Amino acid sequence: MDPDDLRACVTLDGPQEFNARHRYVIGLDLGLKNDRTVMTVAHAEPQDGGGPRVVLDRITVLQGSRKNPVQLADVELLANQTSRAYGHARIRLDPWQAVGLAQRLRDGGVSVEEWSFTAQSVGRLGQTLHLLLRDHRLALPDDEDLLNELMTVRLRESAPGVYRLDHDSGQHDDRAVSLGLAALALTEHTGSNYGGVSNPKMKLPGRWVPAHPGRDRRTPTRPAASAESSRMFTPHSARRRRYSAPTGSACR
Repeated sequence: MDPDDLRACVTLDGPQEFNARHRYVIGLDLGLKNDRTVMTVAHAEPQDGGGPRVVLDRITVLQGSRKNPVQLADVELLANQTSRAYGHARIRLDPWQAVGLAQRLRDGGVSVEEWSFTAQSVGRLGQTLHLLLRDHRLALPDDEDLLNELMTVRLRESAPGVYRLDHDSGQHDDRAVSLGLAALALTEHTGSNYGGVSNPKMKLPGRWVPAHPGRDRRTPTRPAASAESSRMFTPHSARRRRYSAPTGSACR
């Protein structure tokens, strides 16, 4: 990603409050031990000249470890709170590890869309995110962790015409994937070039990388880190776990 393009997208001063004029979508990327659980709230605004502008309203991050994994009950509570805070926003998630979570959310009145990660779907997600950043049609907060991650993820051609998100060993792509889930949901039916691209008119990095089985975008090992979250969420089981209830916003 061109650093100048990324800097041009940093136009927000922090989390954005609910506005009844907007339709919100939540992208949920679930990680329990090595990967992070990331929940991104976003909405789309019309913009002249080729497609909508996607605004990142709030991003919340939970980090567990092998000894103290993120609890699904806490993710469920966070998802309920966040959806209701943003006008009963629909949640898009990968059902891998989350089928039970999705069912419980639906039983609680939350709209959930299951969106499976495949080589083709992850390619669409990555291409959409790349195009939105390149065309300065993302509005992002000045969040150092988010921006660093967006700088390090990249598209790889895993087979002719098939692209996947990739990153260096020891790095993460959870924030990028969560944002991509929301951004794709907001743009795929707009009639623009975003959301349904199969051969975007852009130069992609070259070397062939074999696709991984299962969750194609993952690398096998990830270091554990500390918990991050937004002010709006207080885990009910925080006193039973090593990571404490969040005190600040993940959108800095």
